Amino acid sequence: MDIEKEKEKGEKEMKGIIVAAMAVVFMTTLAMADELRVIGCYDTIRDQETITLNGWANLPYNFGFWGFVDFTSNRGDQRGVTNKADLAGFYTEFNLHYKFKLDNNAKKQLRLMAEINDGSAASAVLRPGLQYFQITRWGNFAFKALPYKVDLVAQNPVPDPSGQIGLAWRINLHRRVYFEGFADLNWFWKDQKDFYPFIAEPQLGFNLTERISLAAEYRYANLTPHMDDQGLGLGFEYRFK
Repeated sequence: MDIEKEKEKGEKEMKGIIVAAMAVVFMTTLAMADELRVIGCYDTIRDQETITLNGWANLPYNFGFWGFVDFTSNRGDQRGVTNKADLAGFYTEFNLHYKFKLDNNAKKQLRLMAEINDGSAASAVLRPGLQYFQITRWGNFAFKALPYKVDLVAQNPVPDPSGQIGLAWRINLHRRVYFEGFADLNWFWKDQKDFYPFIAEPQLGFNLTERISLAAEYRYANLTPHMDDQGLGLGFEYRFK
């Protein structure tokens, strides 16, 4: 029993170190960001508040950075957690990538990338892979293929090896209206059956000013079998840059 407690304590300490390191990298890079946004939403279905910090930066030598962190309240939790708007939960995803121009065109890029995911209800993982990014006259989109994941924190039981493909987009429907979001589909390399973990968050926004927008976001996730979690976030976005 003492061995198990020590092991659990060691895993928590390692996770804390990883989270702290990621926070330093994330905030330092966002200080040089080409775009930095904060989004505040209330989920009318899940009864949760969420604050999201999102940004990207062009770095020297064809490198780039993109990432976000969600801070979420425990409202709507079905496991008996105290119903408080304390924003105690979090989830972060960011990637460092190297950009190759296609046809010598900066608007069409193939990116070699390393993505890190972590959260209060998940363990930190590294996902290496490729991303295709393109800017068009109506907006931009990015398609990523991350065939494998590496656990950065030891887990017991050890999860099955998995991969992920994802699509992210932003479409300018009008001078004041935009449609953006992402969708990620996961699969398992062993014993893959009919269940494919999937999460999507399409958002419709209306620009009130150059920096402020109103936003409505549909949220869907089926990260475990027989799970059908949906939400509807209503809020605002503020762009610092």
